[in-house]
Amino acid sequence: MSDDFNYIEEFLKDPEGCLDSFWDCEALMWVDWRSEDDYILDLFNERLAEEDQIAFEVSDGYDNIFIIRNGEKNRIPYKDTGWERDVTVRAAAECIQPKYQLRHFTGSAGTDGGAFCIIPTEEWKQLEERFGAEFTEKYFAPVKPDSVIFGC
Repeated sequence: MSDDFNYIEEFLKDPEGCLDSFWDCEALMWVDWRSEDDYILDLFNERLAEEDQIAFEVSDGYDNIFIIRNGEKNRIPYKDTGWERDVTVRAAAECIQPKYQLRHFTGSAGTDGGAFCIIPTEEWKQLEERFGAEFTEKYFAPVKPDSVIFGC
């Protein structure tokens, strides 16, 4: 099991008692709502094995980010000029599946950012088997195509 799995497992054993220590643990990746979107992808890549990292390219004076997979470049579908944190986070989540899952730590809701965890999908399944899917997702919501974390 990964270190992040162990942090998450300990938190789920006693969410109320562990909240303060979990808030500062290494399993969480904090993204400020003002973070640049390439920073978000770099941050997520720090948690992925080198061969699983998200390849991307920034172009057009930072107006576009392209995800590169299997030799194809696909633009992250921002609605307007500029970047949108939610769109980038959803694109990253899609990119790392099915091997990994990106989840939003719901305890970070209401802050000026969001905290995320990435661990292998198999490890999330083990946590859901032990603690129940509903309980696990109460604290660690899977990032889905319609997820809104930053309000955009």
